[in-house]
Amino acid sequence: MSMVIRDEQLNELTRVTRPAYVGRVLVFLERRHPARMAEVGREEARLRIETALNAAPDWGLVEGEDLTRYCELTFLFGVGFEHDSAYPWAAEIAHSGWSSPSELVTSWHVTGLALLDL
Repeated sequence: MSMVIRDEQLNELTRVTRPAYVGRVLVFLERRHPARMAEVGREEARLRIETALNAAPDWGLVEGEDLTRYCELTFLFGVGFEHDSAYPWAAEIAHSGWSSPSELVTSWHVTGLALLDL
């Protein structure tokens, strides 16, 4: 017997689980970057996370640690950091012919945190 999940059911599951995920990422960011969180503010951080979650699938980032890293980068560098001329390293990495979404976000993450000296 196979089970069919309708779009409505999947949308409801996403509606319920997404806020919980955003909450977990907020706690992670508060613990890892307390000074930056104080500077940005919790509401702006939440908006950045939500925006990152909307943009992440464009890069093939859909779950797990890779998605959390992308949210962290968006929190630290701002929405659209990968296209921002202030961060040419991010665009260079994005256009470098990465072999997987995980390789892409790991490269961004290592480079970005190194530049922030974290």
